[in-house]
Amino acid sequence: MLDRADIALEFSDTEALFGGASGGPKAGPYYDGLTTLSLTYGSVRAAPCACQIHVSTQQIRGRGLSDAIGALDTITGIEAPAQTSLFELWYDQSVAGGAADIRVGRQAADEEFMVSRYAGGLVNASFGWPTLPASDLPAGGPSYPFAMTGIRLAVHPSDRVGLRFGIYDSNQDGAGFSLRGGALTIAELVLRSDPQAALPTTIMLGGWYDSNDFADQYRDTEDLSLASPRSNGMPRLHHGDFSFYAMIDQALLRTPTRRIGGFARVMAAPSDRNPVAFFADAGISVQGPLPGRPDDNFSAGFGYAWVSRAALTLAADQARKAGLAPPDGRAETIFELSYDWQATPRLAVQPDVQYLHHPGAGMPDYDVARAVRDDVLVLGVVTHLAF
Repeated sequence: MLDRADIALEFSDTEALFGGASGGPKAGPYYDGLTTLSLTYGSVRAAPCACQIHVSTQQIRGRGLSDAIGALDTITGIEAPAQTSLFELWYDQSVAGGAADIRVGRQAADEEFMVSRYAGGLVNASFGWPTLPASDLPAGGPSYPFAMTGIRLAVHPSDRVGLRFGIYDSNQDGAGFSLRGGALTIAELVLRSDPQAALPTTIMLGGWYDSNDFADQYRDTEDLSLASPRSNGMPRLHHGDFSFYAMIDQALLRTPTRRIGGFARVMAAPSDRNPVAFFADAGISVQGPLPGRPDDNFSAGFGYAWVSRAALTLAADQARKAGLAPPDGRAETIFELSYDWQATPRLAVQPDVQYLHHPGAGMPDYDVARAVRDDVLVLGVVTHLAF
């Protein structure tokens, strides 16, 4: 990072190479790459009325493994359609003597909402922006790789209480500057224990509402199954969609050479208009897991994405129509182990192991005439370079 007065220029490059060790496709390996460049100006010397201007670009390349195995939980957090584009462009202004700040412009909600400080060492994207909003919201919501135009208010009257509230464009095609679509509203209450506590706790309670129309996952406009030969193929529309969630970050151990913390999240959404109706995950992070390696990080995570009853019923109808047995799976489960080795102050190398149980959560795999996809063991390595 290059600092000149109040200007920060940052460059980062992430490379990921993954392949299926057992189950699923045998072809591979699968490569993803992300290069970002960002510039931030901030008037940090006048804290009560501080402001920031931020712009970032991204260059995404490669082809991810997730589509090949039909996974709901994206294998890496950088996997996305290849593109070179502007990512974020926003202005942030401190107000009320520094007790709040307002951010306006093209921004990514997944950098502030639903985020666990102890999940950052995990590679699977579901441990960042969860699988439920990524699957249910138009274009995946205001998250990588599609930042959206919006306004965010963050109120932090004390070290123990905070509130974040955001309204974002919710465009079906992911066009971040368009206001033609509906609006996505997110609110999150943050409650912290005493910052001086030996093992601090942070609890986050929140929810979102999207004003778009959402297609029914099972019935058409004539109240028939969309898989029925008599269906008109037009799904019934529901106005609006919503979800509620709760999260906890808990410090478990703090010593001069080691820090251990855990997290857990749970969220739910209506079944009739969403492909994913329930999501839960949990994990642990160990900073300094080995003697003499204080900057390394070991992470373990578990995630569970439950397909909605409506989507599962439609999948069963489609399977029978194709001459397959009805799916016997209802959820996709992800297990991950990852070790982030800090090779140099600017370079990290991260071997990673993931195991997916019922990839696609019971959706039929017509290409191989199976009602449930095989479990998949995924092995890979990720490198992070930052300046």
